[in-house]
Amino acid sequence: MDATSVRWPFWIGIVTDHLERQRAFYRTCSVSRSHSSVPTTSSSSWTAISSELLRRTDDPEYDRPRIQIGFEVTDIRAARSRLIDQGAEPVTEILGGAESTNSWAYFRDADGNVFEITERIP
Repeated sequence: MDATSVRWPFWIGIVTDHLERQRAFYRTCSVSRSHSSVPTTSSSSWTAISSELLRRTDDPEYDRPRIQIGFEVTDIRAARSRLIDQGAEPVTEILGGAESTNSWAYFRDADGNVFEITERIP
């Protein structure tokens, strides 16, 4: 896998204006608050995807209700450049850093869907 590869999703965010209502809905549906299992191509059979409810804000990555997916990358700068070259529209610069254990950036795909890439910092 090269440094610009976008891996399997590791995070799903649900942006909402109604945080408590959504929280109650997902609890009622017995959806795990912390993870769910999905197949992966790694040596293990399953991997966890974390999920998070996010209150809508005026920030471009959270500006309207939606579901967005986060993908892990090895080299965020190289992956960001490649995504832009392939037509993804950057929504943010690279955010975070060593003080937050991750670096991340948001984009819009060809249909305008927002997604995130994240590089984990050891």
